[in-house]
Amino acid sequence: MMQIGETQLPLVDKDGGYRQTATHLTYIRKRLVDEEIGWLIFVVDSHQKASFDKYVEAAKAAKWLPADDGKPIPKMSFLGLVADPSSVVISSLISGVMISFEEVLLQRGYQKGLELGTLAEQLALGGIKYAVLKNIGRGKSNNCKINKDVLLSSNGNNAFRLQLFYSAICRFIESAAIDIQAVNRSKVVQLLPQEASDLAVHLQSFPAVVKQVCMELSPAILCDFLLKVAVLYEEFSSVSHVSYT
Repeated sequence: MMQIGETQLPLVDKDGGYRQTATHLTYIRKRLVDEEIGWLIFVVDSHQKASFDKYVEAAKAAKWLPADDGKPIPKMSFLGLVADPSSVVISSLISGVMISFEEVLLQRGYQKGLELGTLAEQLALGGIKYAVLKNIGRGKSNNCKINKDVLLSSNGNNAFRLQLFYSAICRFIESAAIDIQAVNRSKVVQLLPQEASDLAVHLQSFPAVVKQVCMELSPAILCDFLLKVAVLYEEFSSVSHVSYT
């Protein structure tokens, strides 16, 4: 047993086997103490919040985490995944998203095979990770609702839409033979069309945005930046007849 205040955390079964609590605490210690991770985020089913709170107290008691004295790091955060609709469990939802992405890729001309399955898995997990990250930051909820239809949509604030725009922007830069590094060094964008100028100016702020994300420990800021990139590129493509689908 590990005694935390009036709470006892059982670590070992009567037959000598380690319990899940021991496994989690071992993982936490490895990350916070051995690897000196500054910020550890647990992303699990929302109903595991009570167990997470016990792990935080245990980590503080063991001095792996600082007491509540205002120090920013190391820290542990909890983000609970909530399936929408609520009747669907998270593991089934993830599998469903992967299958749906396979159907989307088949419609876009991909052939069945290992590559299709791998790409569908990357899109599904990437979509869920993005949904998680945009919920981490100041003023954000401790829960993240995962909806399959939202993840698969080519509109809205989701990873699939941003991946489409990223591919389109890369194709445009390559075909236009634009030296992005030269543009960044010169910061000359006034010769571009207004829509392209707005996009270029926004992209140049990327280093400052990353710094802000690190200072405030708020990945949601980066997600907002990427969404603005998509919106500005959409405006640019509407006047330049560039396809992003």
